[in-house]
Amino acid sequence: MTGAAPIPIELRRLSGSPDDADVVQRIYAATPAYSRITTGTSSRPGSALQTFGMLPDGCAADAKHMYLVCHEDQPVGFVDVIRGYPAKDCAYIGLFVLIESQHGRGIGTRAFRNLETLIDAWRDIRRIRLTVIEANVPALGFWEAMGFARTGEYAPYESGTVRSRHILFEKHLETRE
Repeated sequence: MTGAAPIPIELRRLSGSPDDADVVQRIYAATPAYSRITTGTSSRPGSALQTFGMLPDGCAADAKHMYLVCHEDQPVGFVDVIRGYPAKDCAYIGLFVLIESQHGRGIGTRAFRNLETLIDAWRDIRRIRLTVIEANVPALGFWEAMGFARTGEYAPYESGTVRSRHILFEKHLETRE
């Protein structure tokens, strides 16, 4: 018996243009449950522009890499990655968002595997880090399934009416071990 054909997923680099911001905003609009978990509201007007502008203190603008996740040539999500943060040998996934109608179809897994391949091409990167809001239970399981482990580090999280904490996850790239 043969397995199902791989889900064709493409990651397209975003530049932050007005068209890119419009697509990212539409993706945010298609994630009301995520918005409720992270902010306590079901809408996030203006979130796309904030996302393109978010950068940790001390990071150069060219460290930020945003990708549109496309399935069958349709945008179904986006990913925000900071190269060389919080350390030079680390890539940090700031956001990994898929529209909710696409959850549970293997698209997130395939998108992450493609992203991991892109990050692996950055020869200076040995590990990937990210945080998950503790209240976002589905994301906790997803990242563990992708091979990430909890580091034991936590930070408070507050946004809108949500009070939770960030849980830090890390994955070492196999090709660097």
